[in-house]
Amino acid sequence: MVDRNLDDLHPSLEPLCKQFLAECAASLLHVIITETFRDPAREDQLHADGITKATGLTCKHCFTINGSPASKAFDFAVLDENNRMVQDGKDERYSLAGILGKKIGLHWGGDFTHPDYDHMEIL
Repeated sequence: MVDRNLDDLHPSLEPLCKQFLAECAASLLHVIITETFRDPAREDQLHADGITKATGLTCKHCFTINGSPASKAFDFAVLDENNRMVQDGKDERYSLAGILGKKIGLHWGGDFTHPDYDHMEIL
């Protein structure tokens, strides 16, 4: 099951995520959150399938506070004018989302050694 609940974000990340969504909307960029907290077992399976580089022990999506979800990362999708997900992470709209996220203090996955264009996180 994919978690999109903003309440499952780290207390420092939740307001930044909301600000990111507002910045995108103000820039006429249609963005949705596709995932927040990720169960470590699911992360391990994604890692085993070669989809992610992180494991359940290292993934910022899997962070908890006192056993409760507190993801330090979220994934998003840019939607086109027909409300379909833009699949190409190199699309200029993902670059714009990256710029907007970095402007408010987020770390954009598009800048990673192995780019993850639909990912934002805090340290």
